Amino acid sequence: MTTDSMGRVPIDKLCQQFVNLVEKALIGQALAKTANGELSRAQYEGLRFVHLHPGCCIKDLAKGLSVSHPAAVKLVERLGGKAYIAREVRDEDRRVVRLTSTPEGTGLIAEVGRRRDEAFATILGAMETAEVEKLAECVDSFIRNALQQGVAGGKMCLHCGVEHRDECPIAEAQGVA
Repeated sequence: MTTDSMGRVPIDKLCQQFVNLVEKALIGQALAKTANGELSRAQYEGLRFVHLHPGCCIKDLAKGLSVSHPAAVKLVERLGGKAYIAREVRDEDRRVVRLTSTPEGTGLIAEVGRRRDEAFATILGAMETAEVEKLAECVDSFIRNALQQGVAGGKMCLHCGVEHRDECPIAEAQGVA
C-alpha cells in the first residue's frame, strides 16, 4: 500500500478501510454467526429495508436498494421462501404487494444488529474515551461537510425508516429533520 510523504496511509484509503470494516466485516461476521451463512448480504439488506419500512411495496424496495424491479422481485421470493418476510395483497389494488418482516425476520435483524453492535463496542472499548469522542466528532464533521458541498446528495441516506432520528446529519442537510 502506498503512503504519503510522512509514511502514513492516505486518509482516503483509511476511510475506505474504515467503511469496509464497519459495513462488510462486522455485519458479515454477525450474519455468519446468526444465520449460519444461509443469508447473503444482499438478502440481509433487503430484509433490513423491509423491516425498517413496514408495508413497503416491491417498487419501494427496488428504489431503496438501488436494484432493478426484477431483482427486487427475486429477492422477495427468496426471503419469502425463508419465511423472513410476508407478502400482503390488498383488495383495492391486487397489483400492489405490501411487504413486512415476519417474527423470524424481525428476530434475525435484531440478532445481527446486536452482534454487530457488540463487535463495534468491543473495538471502541479498546480505545481511549477521548479517541472515541474525536472519532465521532471527525466522522460527523466529514459527513456534514460532504453534504454541504453536494457530495452524494440523496445517495447518502441509509433509509432508516422507523429508526430515523431527527439529529441525523443527512436528514438535517436535506431539510428532512
